[in-house]
Amino acid sequence: MVALWWAVLACSAPPSGGRDSQPAADGEAAGDSGATEETTPSQAGTYRVAVREQALASGDLRASAVAWDPASQRWVVAWGAVDGAHQIQAAVVHPAEGASSLTVSPSVRLDDGAWNAFEPGLAASEDGTLLVVYEDDRAGAGEGRREIYGQRLRVGGETLEQLGGDLDISLHDPIEQFTPAVAWESGSWFVAYSDDRDNTGGDERRLFGRTVSAEGSLGAEQRLGGDSLWQVLPSVAGSGGEGRFLVVWGDYDPVGGGQGSGLDCGYRARLLDASGTPLGPPIDLARIGDVPYDRPAVAWNPRARAWLVAWTHPQRILGSWVGWDGEVLDSGFELAAPDVGAGAPQLAYAASTHSFALTFHAWTTTDGYLQELDDAGVPVGAPVDLSDRSPPVGTFYTPVAAASDRSQLLVAPSLDWSRVTGTLFVGP
Repeated sequence: MVALWWAVLACSAPPSGGRDSQPAADGEAAGDSGATEETTPSQAGTYRVAVREQALASGDLRASAVAWDPASQRWVVAWGAVDGAHQIQAAVVHPAEGASSLTVSPSVRLDDGAWNAFEPGLAASEDGTLLVVYEDDRAGAGEGRREIYGQRLRVGGETLEQLGGDLDISLHDPIEQFTPAVAWESGSWFVAYSDDRDNTGGDERRLFGRTVSAEGSLGAEQRLGGDSLWQVLPSVAGSGGEGRFLVVWGDYDPVGGGQGSGLDCGYRARLLDASGTPLGPPIDLARIGDVPYDRPAVAWNPRARAWLVAWTHPQRILGSWVGWDGEVLDSGFELAAPDVGAGAPQLAYAASTHSFALTFHAWTTTDGYLQELDDAGVPVGAPVDLSDRSPPVGTFYTPVAAASDRSQLLVAPSLDWSRVTGTLFVGP
């Protein structure tokens, strides 16, 4: 068996730690600004830092996710909290008057009796219903039978309201599923996840997914990947009402005689209609050879009627354009290649400025960055550090979401496994 699992995890976190690393420092209380004397630049292309690294949550924390809710005109931030039985928690976030600080609601627990709940994904519908999805080991009481669950939410003023109970989305206990991703499009969410049902002792982890309606009904499950191995770390994006989803992921094909002989690693995609039905076979985006791959990111550009996909080629981030019909329009162009290296990209499209926000972590430091890209995916200015001072342990996730009614971006990174912070960018 090819021991690629370690390589992928090592590539999807900065070199200073991994998912099970212990925090090195206590976080600040939620709502405190955590401000320090500014020592780093504040201009990211046309956006400037209005609030940098305000504490949103503290404790023994893991992955974070963020989504913009267009109905309430607020962001929702979710994270994994190791306290107790490993919970998924979330809070409502919006700028205070003058955008000089962030207003943060009390956090709420979103899962219902979960064990080892990790890896949240979050997406909002246009009418104000959100779906948070996550890994959950309740079937194995914490001993290793992870399934994909979800919870529908609505923002009520300054609080989060849960709509019904938890949804069992993957429905394949005792087979394990991992690292869900979610997006909204034309009346439903699509949830993608990796699954071990084909695994016979090797690397036959493959990608599946299904729709979830606004009322919580599940669609038919779809197999997304082909016969490639270790199909992991999916991302998914809708098309702004155009009736299509695009799912992207990393995988590898064995070369030279099977598993263990050599790897042809890279990134693929699958085009789906609004019901989650695949439209054509998997799409080759890039093959990068025998090197580790990372979670790719994807965002829809309504003006181009195409998706921008960001993917890691060791220590730099490259891009691909995929049209509405699934055609690869361009691939392999550079999005970010700073001196400190770049990995684990995340993307958001800001309609107000017709530009993308690309976030990533450095390879040779513990910092996270934001790089603005123009409508064509060309970098605008230099990347800007999300922290005034380098986190002692690392920047592990850098989720970003753009407001739909104004030129604002919120990045909610998970830092040092001990805190989730908010950095607010304001544009012209």
